[in-house]
Amino acid sequence: MDNQKCEICGMTLTEQNRSKSYKHRCKPCVAKLTAERRAKAKESEVMSLDEAIKHCRERGKQCDDCGREHLQLAEWLTELKKYRKIFKIQK
Repeated sequence: MDNQKCEICGMTLTEQNRSKSYKHRCKPCVAKLTAERRAKAKESEVMSLDEAIKHCRERGKQCDDCGREHLQLAEWLTELKKYRKIFKIQK
């Protein structure tokens, strides 16, 4: 284990900075790669109109300003859905 280096950045690995899951990588590199992977996955997660309406209705059950705003948004999205159906607009 002496003089092992991170396979990504080349930092000398110690017990404190070595990743437990990736033995040949340092914790900062693993954290950076994980954050990038999560950000990329999040970009590809797009709600459908139905999912957005459902989400807004669920959040609308809260008894505060945020809940009321979500209910208003759910109404607008439902209206948008009706217009898309009438005018056959696909998204």
